[in-house]
Amino acid sequence: FINRLTPTQISTATNWKVVNCNLSRSIAIKEDGTLWVWGFNSPALGVAGMGSNVTYITVPTQVGTDTNWKTAVAGNGYFLALKNDNTLWAWGGGASGKLGNGSTTSIFLPTQIGSATDWETVEADSFSSFGLKTDGSLWAWGRNMYGNLGNGTQTDLLVPTEITTASDWKGIATSAASTSGVKMDGSLYSWG
Repeated sequence: FINRLTPTQISTATNWKVVNCNLSRSIAIKEDGTLWVWGFNSPALGVAGMGSNVTYITVPTQVGTDTNWKTAVAGNGYFLALKNDNTLWAWGGGASGKLGNGSTTSIFLPTQIGSATDWETVEADSFSSFGLKTDGSLWAWGRNMYGNLGNGTQTDLLVPTEITTASDWKGIATSAASTSGVKMDGSLYSWG
């Protein structure tokens, strides 16, 4: 592998819409709604047929054949994504419940989490996940070692759980141990 010290084009495609990365893993969506990944394939980037025997995927590689992906983010060894119908999908390592599927096991291909169809946006860090719904409510799941999920405890959450009763959240950002959110009135909150 070669380090690139300046911006270097990695694909001849000119229809990329969304890109996100975290710890040697990248995910992107093209304008046609297809989903693409590359980087460190551990525990899984979500490409069928590329199990743990493939360590790195060195070029953008399509995940499945769906053409209705809306947004996607990379966490530490896992991904969260939303489709155009506002459903939530996750895959990769499941430590601390960060996938939101009710367990700590890994999922190797994109899998729908719950049945809700009102997810607006998602955010991921090392082991914690967040989502905002279309009604302005804030949801969190995964590792809560530092209280960074914001529910007043330090207990991990294995499924998306509403945090506070407020329904005026506008944006969310998270790191390994802290989280910040912005409300519709422009006020700023931090915790963790």
